[in-house]
Amino acid sequence: MNAPRLLIVDPQRIFADPGSDWASPFWGEAWERIRELAARVGPERTLVSRWLPTADRTTSWGEYFRAWPFADVPATDPLYDLVDGAAELTAHPTIDEPTFGKWGPQARASLGEAATGAPR
Repeated sequence: MNAPRLLIVDPQRIFADPGSDWASPFWGEAWERIRELAARVGPERTLVSRWLPTADRTTSWGEYFRAWPFADVPATDPLYDLVDGAAELTAHPTIDEPTFGKWGPQARASLGEAATGAPR
C-alpha cells in the first residue's frame, strides 16, 4: 500500500490576508489543520502549489481579471507569495501553475508512480 500524500493547494497571501477580496474567513482554522496533516505526512510526501496570474488575458482570463482588478498584478507581487511556513512543509519545489487545477505534469513528476496509483 502506498503511503499517503498531501497536496496543499495555494496557501497564498491572496487567499489568507483578511484585507484581500479573495480571503477565506476560515483561513486560520484551515491552516492549522493543514499544518497538522503536513506534519503527519512529512515533507517528502507533501507538495505545495501556488496559483500565478500568468494566463493569457486574450482568453476568458481577461474577463476574469477585469472583474477582479486587484488581482491583476505581476506574479512577483507579494499577494502571490506563500503564507509564512508553507514552503517549509515540503521537500519539493513549489508547483506554480496559472490554473486552478494543479494535477498536472509537475505534480506527477514530483510524486512519480504514486500519481498514477501504480504499485511501487
